[in-house]
Amino acid sequence: MYLKNSISDTGLDTIKTFVPKFIKTRIVLRSYKNQDGKSMLYLHATSDGDRWRHPLDIYVYPKNWLKEKSRVSKNAKQYRDINLMLDNIDSQVTEIRTTFKLMSKPLTLEDFKNEMLYGVPRINFISYIEYRLKTMSLAPGTLRRYESIVTKLKTWNPNLIFHQIDHNFPDKYRKYCKKKGNKKSTIEGNCRFIKDMLIMADKDRIFYPLEIKDFKVQRYESSREYLLPEEMARLFKYYNNEFILSSHKLALGYFLISCVTGLRLSEVKLLKRNKLDETMVQLTAPKTGKKTTVYQTKEMKNLLSSCEDLCEIWLHENTINKYLKVIAKTCKIDKVVSMHVGRHTFSMAYLRAGGDLLRLKTILKHSKVDTTMIYVHQLEEEQAANTDTIGSLYH
Repeated sequence: MYLKNSISDTGLDTIKTFVPKFIKTRIVLRSYKNQDGKSMLYLHATSDGDRWRHPLDIYVYPKNWLKEKSRVSKNAKQYRDINLMLDNIDSQVTEIRTTFKLMSKPLTLEDFKNEMLYGVPRINFISYIEYRLKTMSLAPGTLRRYESIVTKLKTWNPNLIFHQIDHNFPDKYRKYCKKKGNKKSTIEGNCRFIKDMLIMADKDRIFYPLEIKDFKVQRYESSREYLLPEEMARLFKYYNNEFILSSHKLALGYFLISCVTGLRLSEVKLLKRNKLDETMVQLTAPKTGKKTTVYQTKEMKNLLSSCEDLCEIWLHENTINKYLKVIAKTCKIDKVVSMHVGRHTFSMAYLRAGGDLLRLKTILKHSKVDTTMIYVHQLEEEQAANTDTIGSLYH
């Protein structure tokens, strides 16, 4: 619906544009000209005697302004770009009106103003997630993980709108992930993130057909890759080999630091070589914001003395992981070795040596003991497997 309405500001030349229910809007051309002879366009909104004017930061020559069409003429330079911007403003106004109508919520002037200035994407679910991620304070690793889920959603359905998220949505997405070869733990991890985003959308009063209580997410106690003592012995031997490539030595050095401290790579990167002579060093973990203490040990001293570039020259995580895969193959370790395997290896070695569960939870900075218990269960499985050799003691 379009309306023509006059306004009291005689310094503004009015035009017609889309008018949402309860809110009357117009794009107006201010009569004031800047030193270039151009006038700025404003979005003018009124409701129940209240008025709000929003400068659009779009400047046009008055002679090129077509009042009836609400657009600039072809005589204007970059007229296509300017008209496209105006199309987008019309679309934004239409989207706000449609969204509030679907929510059965009256559109007040204050609501309209907030949506125009700070508008939350309310139609496209993927756009909403991207918007929310920008407002959240996340560790780099967590952000990368969430962005990979967004990329997967885009590949599956780039135009996924909220109204498509119904009771069939969870099963459809799980089938897609399974077809891609994702593990169950990965799929449920994806679904947990998506559910969290939908809960946020619900708080933003965005409607979608799915009842969030019906979106069930299973928790999987995933096994974690770690290295055994004999495999670690091979890596230490290779690290101290005089013929090892300098790039391999540096990457392996950071991995071994994780193996003897339990630190994440983001925490390892906070270590300063000139500070590691001290008895202990305190760090703030980037992922959790929690304080952690690194104690100087014999293993740390040996690692540092064997490589003068360690904790001086840094490599990207992808580069380290690439080298670690080559190193594992060289050392005849048939496992997918990455930086995070170092943290798992430390945890298993700590428990194997009789370390306390709650103390390990503190070292790893886990928020829940259930997360730490995964290592206990894996150690139990490891020890149960070793009982198979008892029979050979009597034969």
